[in-house]
Amino acid sequence: MDRDKEIEKLKTKIDSLAEELLTAYEELNLFYDVSRSMGSPLDSEKTMDFILTKAVEMIEADKAAIMVLDESQNKLKIRKGLVGGKWISVDPSHEIHIEGTILSRMIHAERGFIVNDIAEDQNGISPLIATKSLLGVPLYAKKKVIGILTLGDRRDREFTSNDLKLSTVLSSQAALIIENDRLFQENATMAEIGRIMGSTLNIEEVYERFAEEARKLIPFERINVNIFNYREKTAIASYSAGTGAAGRKVGSVFSLAGSAAEEVIRTRKGLLLYPEDKTELEIRFPGLLRSFQAGHRSMMVVPLISKDKVIGNLYFGSTQPGIFTERDLHVAVNIGTQIAGAIANAQLFSERQRLEERLGRAEKMEALGILAGGVAHDLNNVLGVLVGYSELLLMEMPAGDPLREHVSNILQSGKRGAAIIQDLLTLARRGVAISEVVNLNDVISSYFKTPECEKLKAFHPHVTFEIDLDEDLLNVKGSPVHLGKTVMNLASNAAEAISGHGKVTIRTENCYLDKPIAGYDDIQEGDYVVLKVYDNGKGISAKDLGKIFEPFYTKKVMGRSGTGLGLAVVWGTVKDHNGYIDVQSEEGKGSTFTLYFPVTREAMVSDQTVVSPESYRGRGEQILVVDDVKEQRELATTMLSRLGYQVDAVSSGEEAVAHLKVNRVDLLILDMIMDPGIDGLETYQKVLEIHPKQKAIIVSGFSETDRVRRAQNLGAGAYVR
Repeated sequence: MDRDKEIEKLKTKIDSLAEELLTAYEELNLFYDVSRSMGSPLDSEKTMDFILTKAVEMIEADKAAIMVLDESQNKLKIRKGLVGGKWISVDPSHEIHIEGTILSRMIHAERGFIVNDIAEDQNGISPLIATKSLLGVPLYAKKKVIGILTLGDRRDREFTSNDLKLSTVLSSQAALIIENDRLFQENATMAEIGRIMGSTLNIEEVYERFAEEARKLIPFERINVNIFNYREKTAIASYSAGTGAAGRKVGSVFSLAGSAAEEVIRTRKGLLLYPEDKTELEIRFPGLLRSFQAGHRSMMVVPLISKDKVIGNLYFGSTQPGIFTERDLHVAVNIGTQIAGAIANAQLFSERQRLEERLGRAEKMEALGILAGGVAHDLNNVLGVLVGYSELLLMEMPAGDPLREHVSNILQSGKRGAAIIQDLLTLARRGVAISEVVNLNDVISSYFKTPECEKLKAFHPHVTFEIDLDEDLLNVKGSPVHLGKTVMNLASNAAEAISGHGKVTIRTENCYLDKPIAGYDDIQEGDYVVLKVYDNGKGISAKDLGKIFEPFYTKKVMGRSGTGLGLAVVWGTVKDHNGYIDVQSEEGKGSTFTLYFPVTREAMVSDQTVVSPESYRGRGEQILVVDDVKEQRELATTMLSRLGYQVDAVSSGEEAVAHLKVNRVDLLILDMIMDPGIDGLETYQKVLEIHPKQKAIIVSGFSETDRVRRAQNLGAGAYVR
C-alpha cells in the first residue's frame, strides 16, 4: 500500500516536472522565435506584430497591447494593439493617465500582475484593455520601467502563472525593441544635429534647427543658449525658445556669479535640478530664480565645451516636476558638445569675416589715399600759384583800389581750397608730422574758442555741448593742427546727427588696456589717452557703419556740413598717430566714437618763439630754385627776389646738378617730385657729391614721404608744402 502511494507521488512529481519542462521548452521556443524576428531596428514594427500575435495565440487572450511609459511615469501611449485578431488604429498623441489605476499598480509590480476580475477597477483604463481578465507585465530597460505589455480576455477564462511566465519572455523582447528604437531615434537625431552643425555657419539657423531636433529626444518646454565672457565674468543670452514664460531676452547680459553656469564651469558636468521651492535655489543658484518664477520645476544645465574650454551652457526647463532623467542629461551633454562645435565654427567664421572686412576697408582707404595724394599734388601746384600771385597783387595794390576786394576773395578761396588739399593729404596719410607733445584737453578747449565752433553752434541752436575733461590727462605725441581738425569733425558729425533737441558730449580720460579689444578696430594693449564723442542723435545703420570713414560718403547737408571728408580725415589722423578707432551706434539712440591715442612720457615744450617776418629778408644770398612747373619757378623767383635774395631757377634735377658744378649757392630750394628725370632726393644726393655741405629746403605740392625724410637725414632742412 505504501509502495503504491510512493509510486503515485513519484508519478505526480514526474508529471509536474514534465509540465515545467514543456513550459520551459515553450518559453525557449518563444524566445527563439521572437529573437529570430528581430533583424534590425527597421524590423521593430514587424517584430512587435509577431510578439502580440504570439501572445494572443499561446495565451489564448483576445486582446494584447504594448504601451510606452512617458518620463513622468504617469501616462502611457499605446505603441501597438491587437483586438479580436485585428490591428487597431493608434493615435500617437493619445495618452492614458494611469495615476491611481490598476495599470499603475501593474507597472510597479516587479514580476507582473494578474487580475481575473476587474469589473470594479477600471477607472481611467482605455477601452482597449477594459476587460474581465487582465494580465500586465512591466517592460524593463536598464533596470528602469519603460512600459507595459497587457493581455485581456472578455470571457470567463482566467490567466495562469504559466501565462505570466510566457508574457514575461515576450515583455523582455518588447522592451528590447522599444529601447533599440529609442537608441536608433537618438542616434538618427544626433546625426541630424551633426549634419545641421556642418551645413551652415549661420548660428541663428543652427539654433533654430537644433532646438527642433532636440525636442524629439528631450521633453523640454524652454531652451536657452548662453555664451560666457570670462574677462567680464558675465554671460550673454545667445538664444531662447520654447513655450510658456519667455527666458532672458536674446542679447541680454547677466553675471556668472550665483548662476548654475558657475557650477558647470567648475565641474565641467551637467546638472539636474528639481526645485520644490525657491529656498534651495536662493542658497545654491540664485541666478535660476528667474526660471523658477517662470514655473520651471525641472531644470537641466549642461556645459558647452570647445577645445577643452567651457564656452557657454545649454539650459532646458520644464514646468513638470521630475520630468528630466539621467538619460536626458546624457543626451543633453552630447547635444551640448555638438552645439559648442557649431558655435566655435560660427565664431571663427564671424572673426574671419570681420578681419576680411577690416582688410577690405584698409585696402580701400589705401587706394583712395593714393588717389587723393596724387590729386592733392596737382591741385597744390595750381593753388600755390593762385594764392602766391594773389598775395603779390595785394602787396602791390593801394588800400583804396576797387579791385582789391576781388583779389582778396580769390586769395580766400584759394586758401579754402588749400585746406581741402590738406584734408586729402591727411586721408592719404602723407601729411601729418607726428612731432609735438600735445595735451588733448588743450586741443579741445582751443577748438571751442574758434569761429568754426561758434558757426557750428549757430547752425544747431537746440544742441547742447558738454565737455568732460580728465584733469590728469596724459600727453600724446602728434600734430595739434590735425588733432584739432579731428575734434572739429567729430563734433560737427555728432551735431549733424541730431534733429531737434539733443546733446553732444566730448570726454577725455586715461586708459590702460591689459588685453587687446576687438571692435570696429582691433585695439592693442597699452597706455592710451581716450577721446570719446557721444551724441543722442539718429544713429548709424549697420549697413552704413562699415562705410562711414570712406571719403565723400556722407548723408549730411552738402554745402553746410563740409566736403564729405570729415570722418575720412579723422581715420587718417588717428592712423597717423598710431591710434585706434571704435564706433558704437544704434539707430534711434545715437553714436559713440572712441579714439585711442598712445601715451607719451615726454614733457611738453612751453617756449615756442615766434619768428618775425623781417628775419626772412635776405642780404643778397644766392638761391637756386629747382621745380618742374614753370609757374611755380616764376612765383618763387619773384617772391624771393622781393625779399632781397639773388635767385636762379632751373626746371629739372639734371639742370640743377649741371648748374652747381660751375656755381655755388647759399641755399637750394628743391621740389621733391619732378617728371621726367631724377626726383628731389636723387638730385640732392648728386649735389652732395659736388658740395658735401650744401644747404637745402624741400618744397612740394605733395606730402611728406619716406624720400623726403631720407633727404632730411642727408642734411636737407625744413620741408615746406
